[in-house]
Amino acid sequence: MKEKRKNFRHHSVWGKKGFAKTPLVVAFVIIALTVGVAAILEIKSYKQSGSTPELNESETDKSLNGSKELVLPRVTYNLSGKVQGISESAIVLNAIVFRADANGEVIKTIQNRIVLVTPDTKITKLRFVPMVGSKDGNKQAPQEIVVTISEILVGNSVEVISSNDISGKERFTATHIRILP
Repeated sequence: MKEKRKNFRHHSVWGKKGFAKTPLVVAFVIIALTVGVAAILEIKSYKQSGSTPELNESETDKSLNGSKELVLPRVTYNLSGKVQGISESAIVLNAIVFRADANGEVIKTIQNRIVLVTPDTKITKLRFVPMVGSKDGNKQAPQEIVVTISEILVGNSVEVISSNDISGKERFTATHIRILP
């Protein structure tokens, strides 16, 4: 019986013929420890610096304004803005419109547009609801519900979509109106 125990010890994991003594395992352990220590040091230095990996404003401005050639879209199919007035068949919208000035610089303007509403116009309201299966309850998902024109109020922010080019039109028919949160 003692003989069996000797053989058992001889073939034990930590014995002379065990895998802990092989060069491949030793190398693996050294690499794993090195990577772990490097990761801990990186996390520690990141927390101490308090910096974030975001671009600062001047770098962002350079990348956006550095290009001499800025091309605005030739056609527009949607606009957004605030509702200024409403009737059963139309909405007056203070729309946000981007255009180029004489120097080619893009400027944002607010223009009044009359949006015609037909029985075929889809009207929805965008809202955010808690995500199903969210453990902390903070995650939300967008949900669009169909509503009627009576849900649109003066002062609401809306997105208006048309199936035609509306870039130069003061009056157009909407195929979809989305009330924004």
